[in-house]
Parts: sequence; C-alpha cells; structure tokens
Amino acid sequence: MFSGDGVPRHLRHLVRDLDAMGDGTGRSLVRALAASQIWEPYFQVVRWRERRGDYQLDHDDTYVLAMVNALGGGMEAETLNSALRQDEDLREEAFWRIFEVRGTRRVNLGYLERYRGEAGEGWESSILTLINEGTLSRQRVADACARALARDFSPIEAAWFRRLASKVN
Repeated sequence: MFSGDGVPRHLRHLVRDLDAMGDGTGRSLVRALAASQIWEPYFQVVRWRERRGDYQLDHDDTYVLAMVNALGGGMEAETLNSALRQDEDLREEAFWRIFEVRGTRRVNLGYLERYRGEAGEGWESSILTLINEGTLSRQRVADACARALARDFSPIEAAWFRRLASKVN
C-alpha cells in the first residue's frame, strides 16, 4: 500500500492524531476502530505501520472489524479498492474473513452500506469493481457469500450477503 520510510503525505494528519492517542502497539487503535464510528481512513495507517514492522498485530475478529469499519465504512470506494489491489497480504489474509466475522450493531457490512455509504461507495461496490477487473475471483466471492449465508449473521448482515451474492452470480 505504501512504500518508503516516510509517512505518506495523505496520511500525515492521521498519523499525528493516532500518535497522540495510541499505545504504540496498534492494539488499542484496532480495538477503537472496530467499535467506533470512523470517518477517516485510519486503517490505512495501521496497515502502513504493520508493513513497516512498527505494529505486530493478530488478524483476529477485532482486526477484521476495524478493517471493515475504517477502510470501507463510508469511505470513498477508491480508498478501499486501492488498498485491496495493492496489498496482497491484506487481500488474502484479512479480506476473506469479512465473510466469516460477525459484526457488531454499528460495525457490520449491512449497517455501513445502509447508513454510512454513498451510492457507489463502500464494500459492495468495491467488491464488484475488483471482481470485474480481475483482482478478486467471482467464484471465490460467490462461494464465500454462500458460506456466510450459512452462518449466524444478523438479519441486516445476511441481507447484505444475499444482495452481494445476487450481483455476483
């Protein structure tokens, strides 16, 4: 996603904010991103720091929710698209877990799409774009949606997976 040792220009203000409130490990930040309504792409900073070796984070359920919320929750679709295009580890390790991790009341794919996204923005739009350009496998997304629908997701999350599946198939 980012190269070089310096803070990427477009993230400088976010890094300053996070340095002021973080614990230096990224763990408290990821917990906050997984639970709060976020309007800035702070997750980009988490990934930048992870890739530099500054953060050593488990890609657990909290991490996935932080990614869902602070990377694709109401952000410009191109922010999410670029992150998934450029960061193979994120795409292969954390992205596919969005089909497995149950969201919270305010941090779930259905809620974010309905209440925080603009038309053509957010996870659904990005996934469809990435399928159409060949970054994501249409069949793998369809299979992941089918498995998600067999899980115990909330009604709003299940509806989101059904909508995505209908557009993918």
